[in-house]
Amino acid sequence: MPINTHHIEYLTTHGHGRLATVSPNGSPQNKPVGYRYDPTRGTIDIAGFHMERSAKYRNVGTNPEVSFVIDDIVGEGPEGVRFVELRGRAEHAVDEDRATPGGVSAHIIRIHPRRLVSWNIEPGHDGMYVEDLAGSEQPPSERPALGYDELHAIHVRLKERGVGGPASRYEVVQTLSPTPGVAVAHVRRVALDSRGNPAGEGDATAGFSEMALYVLVRRGGTWWLAAGQNTPIRLSEAPSRN
Repeated sequence: MPINTHHIEYLTTHGHGRLATVSPNGSPQNKPVGYRYDPTRGTIDIAGFHMERSAKYRNVGTNPEVSFVIDDIVGEGPEGVRFVELRGRAEHAVDEDRATPGGVSAHIIRIHPRRLVSWNIEPGHDGMYVEDLAGSEQPPSERPALGYDELHAIHVRLKERGVGGPASRYEVVQTLSPTPGVAVAHVRRVALDSRGNPAGEGDATAGFSEMALYVLVRRGGTWWLAAGQNTPIRLSEAPSRN
């Protein structure tokens, strides 16, 4: 069941809320964010400056379960308090129309609501209103595959708009060939500070470092990337090159 008219009106007449995510160590995090309701998808799209470097963005990549709240006070007492809480699953997405050079990132968090809880929004209900949104669009179990031409066009447009990550240095830590025509590589990306040195732990301006695992296969004389996994790391605990 999609979100009903009264709740859509509330969502579209507001632009700020609070997003609750869960960090990799299991602790909750809650951040104020700007958002936009997408009526076509029935989703909440959250954008921001350098979104791909943020803790909430990384949290969603580890645990997609989120809760999002919008609220306000329009009068005295309980009758003057309103809120909408949307619980669901979030995913990483790209919205190039939002990107601005040196500003808002094209990377966004997209929430697919599965349950709605509200207060003083739905007429005819005494305060509390609860509804399951089982019919809302859910993130696909398998992401659609994009070919080289589509991905290259996206990267070119992002580069033209000045959208990119922090200054980084890439290091090949280890490569293995378990069988002919297959290669496995560990690549470390080291985030750099403004002087070109490895960024210190917790340096939010430089972003985070990460370790990537790539699986490549050879087909028709060309090596293709078959799979990849990126994991944020602490440089002090990262494996050395061998």
